[in-house]
Amino acid sequence: MNKDFKMKFGMRIKELRLANKLTQEQLAEKLDIERISLARIESGKHFPSAENLEKFASVFNIEPSELFNINHFKSKETLINEIILTLNNFDSDKLRYVHKTVMNLKNLK
Repeated sequence: MNKDFKMKFGMRIKELRLANKLTQEQLAEKLDIERISLARIESGKHFPSAENLEKFASVFNIEPSELFNINHFKSKETLINEIILTLNNFDSDKLRYVHKTVMNLKNLK
């Protein structure tokens, strides 16, 4: 199985877990798996069985296909390129606003 796919799938599981305000321990308990197994799934080192995919969907109360909504996880380079392409179409006022926003984000700790 593609390593990038497993990594993005793991990020999706973590995203869903956090959206449901669950710790790894809580989710692992609901899934009836070890916390370390969940950690390996979230880190992209392991991929769950079909049975566990069904359990994930059930716990998160979503259709199983929604577990695979991973297209929003993009590489840093892809994100930068998309931002640059978008910024090239902005007028000066929008660019100043974006610049101010980015500078404020930069100062967050």
